[in-house]
Order: sequence, then structure tokens, then C-alpha cells
Amino acid sequence: MLHDAPPLSIYVLWNENYPDGSDISNEIYKQLTRDVEDPLNRGIGIPVYFITESDDIFEVYEVSKSQKNVFILLVDDNMVVDKEWKDSVNKLVEKCTQNKESNLLLAIAITDNAYNLSEEISRINYIRVNKLETYKKKEERIIFSITHELCRFLYGVNRASEEVDGPASHSPVKLFISHAKEDGLDVAKEINQYIQNDTPLDAFFDANDITAGYDFESEIKDNIDNSVLLVIHSDKYSSREWCRKEILIAKKYNRPIVILNTLKSGEDRSFPYMANVRTIRISENINYEKVITKTLLETLRFVYQSKYISYISNVFKLDMNNKTVLSYPPELLSLAYISNEQEIDVVYPDPPLSDEEIDLFTSFVGEKRFITPALIPALALREKIGSDERILMSHKIGISISNNEDIKKYGFEYIHLQDSMNEVARYLLVIGCELVYGGDIHYKHDYNFVNSLFDLASTHNKENKEIPQKITNFVAYPLYEKIDVSDRAKLVKVATFREIKSVLSINGKKVTDQRIIVALNLSNMRNQMNEYIDARIIMGGKCRGFSGVYPGILEEASLALRSSKPLFIIGAFGGISKLLADLLTDQISEKEFIEKLKLGEEYESFKSEYNEFVENTDIESIDYCRVLCEIKGRGVEGLNNGLSKEENEKLFVTNNIIEVVTIILKGLCEIRRKGME
Repeated sequence: MLHDAPPLSIYVLWNENYPDGSDISNEIYKQLTRDVEDPLNRGIGIPVYFITESDDIFEVYEVSKSQKNVFILLVDDNMVVDKEWKDSVNKLVEKCTQNKESNLLLAIAITDNAYNLSEEISRINYIRVNKLETYKKKEERIIFSITHELCRFLYGVNRASEEVDGPASHSPVKLFISHAKEDGLDVAKEINQYIQNDTPLDAFFDANDITAGYDFESEIKDNIDNSVLLVIHSDKYSSREWCRKEILIAKKYNRPIVILNTLKSGEDRSFPYMANVRTIRISENINYEKVITKTLLETLRFVYQSKYISYISNVFKLDMNNKTVLSYPPELLSLAYISNEQEIDVVYPDPPLSDEEIDLFTSFVGEKRFITPALIPALALREKIGSDERILMSHKIGISISNNEDIKKYGFEYIHLQDSMNEVARYLLVIGCELVYGGDIHYKHDYNFVNSLFDLASTHNKENKEIPQKITNFVAYPLYEKIDVSDRAKLVKVATFREIKSVLSINGKKVTDQRIIVALNLSNMRNQMNEYIDARIIMGGKCRGFSGVYPGILEEASLALRSSKPLFIIGAFGGISKLLADLLTDQISEKEFIEKLKLGEEYESFKSEYNEFVENTDIESIDYCRVLCEIKGRGVEGLNNGLSKEENEKLFVTNNIIEVVTIILKGLCEIRRKGME
């Protein structure tokens, strides 16, 4: 279905016994993908996968591979002494060597013995952090180094250590240091000296960098057109003609700009066109590595977003011939450059601008539409079915996403699950869906999904005035007695809590066993939620340690299929969802499905007691064979989700969250189209 590969995937690899592996990987994810605690800050958005078992490297790669792939190897003593890791790394070196244009391996020496990993990898120029004293310094150097190498790789320039035909290429990350000589020269000199002495970057410093005999103005323009503009914003900066010109040239050429705010006394008049860009406040004690790292991250965001917008537009078959693509959020200056263009749509990076800004822009440029990548699916689907922007305003989508025991096997950890919850919620809210959850809306108490849902629902409300009810949380007894009143108050405008009446007796027979009480009440909640929703999405799912009659996602999937509700199965995260996908594609039998659950003696004892209790009542006994045979009998076609067999099988395996959303929206759109016939 989808022929366009994502622009870039990153794989962070470490031996599971390396104690800081998870923390470093989470920081890489935060910097290069998104900060899951701040869903409105869209980050750079690069997919990052985690691999801690050497056997999983190539399986994850085959599912995740993009146009370009970067493997970040955290080499410590645990990896060095592990023969399986050595063998896998040697194969990885061979793969990257065979296709340097698409694959890049970055080896990071965590310990002094890292260079003993293998002869094949010893030829690679390691990123050396082993001599740094503290964990924090190691983490900062890792982020700095890999960000620079990612910029080089996306720009398609060879590393200095690689053999190339002709002279080695210079780094594509060139910083144009824009400053006022009266009060910005000292800081500019210090930054330039740091760049020259301590980084692999290039810098254009001042007129001394222009070769004698060349035109000053054209050289300045040419250098800005190939650089990141690093502005030393001092008190005198805005009053200097060439400083202002350099800002305007960078804006005109759509180049990355980073502002270092060094203001002391202030300005008589600020230059208005310095806004709308990344700003860093610096004091007298400047941490140059942090400044350059933030500048590199802005450069990476700049180049990746351009490729990403092209990718997602191709995925949704959106004609970009009538689109203007910006690397910054639009402003009045950028509108001046495009006001006479014929393009209807202006595409810019997330997050969306406020209604107040959009109203201001449209008053100047008329009927142009301003959209972000998050809105592209809605726009493409709206054009396809000829409906308004909120094409699924009346649809209630049940979302079942939970952690599972085997998630690491597929290149994920808990942070990926958090991010996926945010992204699925974001796209469904954008097209007008109501999100329906069952159980504790926090999901886990170390991750406040309440705050994320509130921010997302508020942001993607079209009017940003009176927020519509867009979230419904079904809560079973006795959980609703434990809901924090502050959460209720926070969500009062965006969410409805449906407290399901407790089930404490069956046919007059009182339930006394607490495990049976919990199971009956969870089933009651899931039945009522299934009646309420129009479709269900499942991902992950515990195979053991659950509280209901069946694993929660298995029970919810069975209810959806029985009632012919559209069911979307995301299998890449493992768990119950993957088992269901494997069952429907004949990769496992019903018996193998049950064996993989490893239910244990405690559960078998509960099942016997439960079945004895519900005997001669209207409630079904627990019978896995019956449930699984019924699901398998319906087949992939029985998912009733508007997707073809091929599209469903793609949804079963893809681990790219944008592709996941793409397929789900296509199915929902097809269901809507058929409903309009």
C-alpha cells in the first residue's frame, strides 16, 4: 500500500546489562523524537528504536528500515565480552559498509575497553566519551556528536574518515556567526574559537573569511544560503544595518536561525524579524557545547522536517504542487514572500498556530490554508471524500493500548508506548473523533496521560474557546472510587467519566471472592463500552498478570468482532495484539496462542472457581478455545474495518506510528464513505 519509506530511522543498541543504557537511550529519544511529557512540543520526530538483545537487530531493522538508517552502538564492557553481540556487530558493520548511502554505524566508546569489541568495528572512528568523568558529560557529548553526524548523513556528505574520490567533503553544518562588532565581538570570537578547536564544524566568522577580490554582499548571501545563522543578539545588534540584512537574507532563503540572547541593558527598538526562531538565553559563563548542541538540533529539525513533510504528503497522496512548504511557522515576513504565489496551502512544522495568528494571516493573504503535518491526513481524507475538516466528528473510537512483557523484543520500551498513545490520540482528535478509554486514564502513575489528553484535546479544538467533550473514560467498580478529584476537575471540559454500576451478585447469588468481583466488573465495563463505541483500536496487551476473565485486549477484541464493530490491530508492539495478528494470518494455532499466554496455576485455579460460580447463569464461562476459534473463523476480512487484507496485514507488522495512523485513517474514511452512499 505504502511505497514511500520514511526519511530516517535510528536504532540505539546496547547490552541489557549496561546500567545507563536505558537512561541514555531515553535522552536520545527525547531530543530526536519527542518529549512524551510535553505532547504540544512536537520535537524533531525521528523514529528511534531500542535494541538490547543482539538477536533482535536485523528483525527490527527489516520492519523499521527507512531511506536512511543510523545504528548508534553504546559499547561498554558487557558488550565487549558477549560473543553474540560481537558476531551481530560484525554483520552490522558489513551491512553498513555495503550500503554507505543508506546505512551508518556510530560506535560510542563508553568504557576504555570498548575498542576491543572486534577488528571490524575498530576501523570505525569511535565517538569517545570513555574519558569523561561524569554521566552527565557523557550524555551531553553523545547528543552533540550523534546530532552532528545525523546532519552530515541527511545532507549526504561523507565522514572525514571515509575514503572518497577526490578531496574529502567538508562538514555540511556551517555556522554563520552574525554579530555586532561594538558589543558582540568577544562572544562571537569565543564561539568561533570553540568551533575551530573543539568541534568538527565549520564557521563563517566575518569579512576576514571572504577571499580578496570577491564581492562582499554576494559572498555574505552565498554563505548564509549554505549555513545556519547563529546570531549573537547584543544591545547594539538590531541597530546595525548588516546585522539586520543577515537576518532578512536567512529568512528569505528559509535557513535555520538560532538566536543567542546576550542582552544586558536592552534595546531602543527590537528588530521584529528576529522572532519566530529558536532562542537561547546565555549568561557570562557560557556552556559552548550546549549552545552548539542546541544549534545542531535546530539544524537537524530543519532538514528532517523538510524530508518528513515530503514523506507524509506522499504517504497520503497529497498533491504538493499547490503547496508552499516552510521550515518555520509562518509569520508576516514569510507571508510577504508568498503572498503573490498561486499555492493554496502553506505547510509548516507542528504544533499548529493559534486561531488568532491564523486570522491575522488570512486577513493579509486571503483564502490560503495553513496546515501542519498533523493536519495533512485530515486534509487529504477530506479532499478524498468531499467532506469538511472534521470528517469523523461523530465517531467514537475505543482505544486499547497497554504494556506487555515482550515489548523490548520489537525495538520498544515504555517510552515508545507513551509516545504512541499521544500520537494516536493527536491524529484522531484532529479529525474530530471522540476517544474512549477503559480503566485508569493515567495508564501508569509515573506518566500522567491525563495531562497529555487535556493538552491535546484543548489544542486540537477548532475554536480554542469552549472545549467540546472529546474524551470518555469508562471506569469499573471499584476503580472509580480511587479517581483523584483533581483529575476530574482538570478534565471537566474535555472528558466524561462513566462510572459503571458495580456487579456484586449474579441471579441473586452474592459474589464474595474479590478476584471474581473484579473480573465481573471489568467485563461489565467492557460490554458497556463496546456498545458505546463505533470502532476499536488495539495495541500491545498483557499476556499474564491481568485482572479480568481474559487478557483485557483479548476480551475487548472479541466483543468488537462479535458485534461487528470495526477492529484495527496494531501488532508491532507484541503482546496480545501480535498474537491475534499471528492467529488471523495462520502463523500460530489456537493451541499455540494459549501456550504463549503461560497462564499459570494461580489463573487456572481462578478459572475453575469462576466457571463454577457462573454455571447456570447468563454469563459465559471462560473458554479460550471457543473465543479464539470464533476470532479465527472470522478471518482478516471479518475485522470489518474498511481495509483490504493487504492493508490489514501491513497494519499487523508496521512499527512506524505515522504509517499506523495512515492505515487506520484510511479504514475509518472508507467506513465513512460507505456510510454516505
